[in-house]
Formats: sequence, C-alpha cells, structure tokens
Amino acid sequence: MDMRTLVCCSVAVSLVLAGAASRELLAQEGKSQSQVTTPSSSAPRLVSPVLPVYPQIAQAARIEGFVRLGMSINLEGRVVQMRVLRSVPLLDQAAIDAVRQWRFERPSEDSANVTVTVNFRFNDPFRYPRPATYRQPLSSWIPKNFAFVYKYECRQTTVEMDSIARLVTDTRGRPPKTRSFAFGFEGEQAADVYVALVEAGVFASGQTGRTTWREVAPVELGIEQVDDQIMMTVPAELPVIDVRISRREIQWVGGDRPARSFFHTLKVRRDDSWTEVNWTEPLNALSAEREQTLSTAGKRLRALVRKNLTDAKMRPACL
Repeated sequence: MDMRTLVCCSVAVSLVLAGAASRELLAQEGKSQSQVTTPSSSAPRLVSPVLPVYPQIAQAARIEGFVRLGMSINLEGRVVQMRVLRSVPLLDQAAIDAVRQWRFERPSEDSANVTVTVNFRFNDPFRYPRPATYRQPLSSWIPKNFAFVYKYECRQTTVEMDSIARLVTDTRGRPPKTRSFAFGFEGEQAADVYVALVEAGVFASGQTGRTTWREVAPVELGIEQVDDQIMMTVPAELPVIDVRISRREIQWVGGDRPARSFFHTLKVRRDDSWTEVNWTEPLNALSAEREQTLSTAGKRLRALVRKNLTDAKMRPACL
C-alpha cells in the first residue's frame, strides 16, 4: 500500500471553534440592564449617527471589548443623559464622545430611553480568507483549499515560500532588500507536499508544539437599531508588534562559541483551518524526534519548490 493510499484513508481531526460572544454578552447582562433603564415601546429612530474612532492607545495595547451606554432622548431628539452600563476604560470615552453627538427623531412621549452597545473589535489580517486556485481540481484525498506558507532563516537571509501566491521571496541586507521568484504549484506538486507533511506527522492527533486557527472574514464598520437597542461595530486591524533588538557584540571568554540557531515556521491550511509548527536548525544529537521529522519535511519542501521554479536560472538564496 503506497503512501498516497494511506493518506487517502487517514482521518483528519480538526478543532472547530465557534461562538457568538456578543449574543452571550447580551444574555448575561439582561438583568443589570433592565435595572438601569426601562425600554420604551416607541423608541425614536436614530437619524444622524456619528461613529466612534478606535483610540490609538487602545489599539497599541490590543484592547478590544464591549462598551454599553444607557441614555435619555429629549423632545428635540438630543441625548441629554448618559450612563455607562458596561465599561472598558480605554474605550469608554470614544463611545461617549460619538454617541453624545447623535440625533434622533422626535420621541412620541416627553422623553425616551435607548441602550447602545459599541463593539470595539480587532481584525487579524493573517486570518482573512485567501482562496487557493488550481487549474485542475485536486485529488479527492487532498484537503480542499490546501496551501502552505513556509518561512525560515538562513545566514543573513529570510526566505518565505507562499503556495497561494506561488512566490518565493528572500530578504537580506540593511536596509532590507527583497527579491521574488515564481514557482509552479498545481495538483501534482500539492500531492507531493501533502504526502511529505503527513509523513512528518504535522497533522497527527496528539501532536505537541503546534497551534491551530480558522480563517475569519474581517468584521465591517456598521450600526443597527432594533427598537430601543442599538448595536454598533467599530473594527481596527490588529497591530503588528515590531520588536527590534539592537546588535550587541558579545565577547566570549573560554570555550567554543555556540552555533547560531535558525528559526523555521511552517503554516499549512486544510479547508479553512491552519496548523502552525516551529523548529530550529541546525539539528544536533539532542534534537527531538519531532524536530528531526519536521526538518526532513522542510528539506523536501525546499527541494520541491526549487524543482518547480519558473525560471531555473534564477534562484533565491538558501533554497
């Protein structure tokens, strides 16, 4: 029985993460909310909204969450009283400043009460869906939408292979200079890569040292009113933490200078779920079996990409 038959017969185990955080939040706070404001049966319609601006300090601190406000509307349709029913300290003022400028239709009674929930939410660009396209459908035993992104260090160069973009990029020098190289990645190459990853145990149940996540479409800016409840979403892209370590000359006293380690990161997608594994090279006698198999998979990926470069005369560094 060949390897592809084994792959075809294997059962992939994936973790499905799903939830509706905002609905659970509303359910959990129903009692406290009813104690503060009395919903109106004839709530005025919001006619002139002003959307909050996601505070830069909260973005830098990666703070997100729900801010809930209870407010009263006077006969002119203006907000005259406001209370914070649920607080996120770095986000409260942005919500208050925006909502204070709102204008409503004239209430049918002397005043009306409205509750506003502002959802400050991060979008993670790396988790946006990136469809993989193939000229011919993949074999049935290869997961739908199969793709990989493999990034590693080599001497003074960082190399990244992206099967979705079908590009290899190498970055080197100060200031950094990046070169790109195209490579072919169709059904046959996808099959070879998938077999190599299965043999490396990347998808094995119980595998340690890996992380998984699902692709998520970005949340859009929006506002919705249902009776006396207004729900508003204010998104921002998750900030990238740029950690820069200045070079330091270290003087070694006695003994051999330790060998430098190079970091490898491999991300693989099956359907809409990604799996990430990491390891360091070069290996030594104390390297775990897991790192040895992952290193072998990395070598096979590099060989397959090198073989399928569109221009064989042009090669990235360390491929």
